[in-house]
Amino acid sequence: SRSQTWSGSHTRGPMIPSRAFKASGVLDLTAPARPDSHALLGILRAMDEKQRNKRLIAQEVSQQSKRSRDFGVSDDMVVLDDEITAAGDGLPQGNVMGDLAVFIDHKKTCCANEEAANPHRNIFAGVPRMLKASPKSLLVSDCDPQLLLEIGFTGAVRLERLELSAPADGRAPGHIQLYVNCANMDFNSADQAVATQSFDMRDLWSTADEAETGQEAVMCTLRLNAARIKSVNTLTVFVVDSVDDESTSAIRSLNVIGARIHRVIAIPGVL
Repeated sequence: SRSQTWSGSHTRGPMIPSRAFKASGVLDLTAPARPDSHALLGILRAMDEKQRNKRLIAQEVSQQSKRSRDFGVSDDMVVLDDEITAAGDGLPQGNVMGDLAVFIDHKKTCCANEEAANPHRNIFAGVPRMLKASPKSLLVSDCDPQLLLEIGFTGAVRLERLELSAPADGRAPGHIQLYVNCANMDFNSADQAVATQSFDMRDLWSTADEAETGQEAVMCTLRLNAARIKSVNTLTVFVVDSVDDESTSAIRSLNVIGARIHRVIAIPGVL
C-alpha cells in the first residue's frame, strides 16, 4: 500500500484522491499524489500576514521607545483591552496617579472566606475582563468577619491610597492589615507575618449617602506609606474584624489609587 506522507524533496500535504482515478473510475495507485495548491496558498498568505503584523509591532515599539528615551521614561510592552486603549494618555502611569483598576489582573485577584453569593468582584469597577456587578452588590465574609483579599497587577505599581466604602450597619472592617508582594498567603501566615502597614478603621469611617444605591454607607481613605509600599506586584488586604464586632464583615467598593511604574505602549489596530 502507498504511504500517505511525503518524503525527500516533496512537500507534505493532503492526498487528492480525484487525481488518482482513471477515466474508468478505477483507482490508479501509480498516479502521483499532489498537495492541494489552494490550501498551500492560503497557508502562505496567513504566514505572510503574520510576518507583516510582527514587522508593524516592531516598528511601532522602536518608535515609541525612542520617543520615551528622549524624555527619560521607561516603556513596557503589554497587550491592552479596548477599554484601556481608549483611555489613551489618561492612564495612571509614570508620574500620573489615578485609579489602577485598568491594571488589575483579574486572574491574579482572589479572596479567601468570601460568601459565594457576594464575591470580591462586587467591589471592583473597571477591571478588564472581570464581570461587572450591580451598584448594590457587596463583598461579604462567610463564616466569620475575616477576609483575605489578594489583588494582582499586570505590572509593578506605586500605591498612594485606598478608597473604601461599606454598609453603615456595623459590618465595615474594623482593622485592616496590608502586605506587599506576599502572594498566596493564608490566614495563618497573615496572623504571623509582620504587616507592611496596619490601620485601625474605627475612627476613620465617615457617614455618607450613596446616590447610586439610595442606601446609607460609610467611606474612608487610607493613606499609604510610600517608602514601604513601592514596586508592588501583589497587594494583600487582610480584614481582621468588623467595626462593631458583627459576625461577618462587608465592603461595598475598593479603589486602588496609584501609578504603573513602567509606561504602557498602546498600538491600536495591532494589539
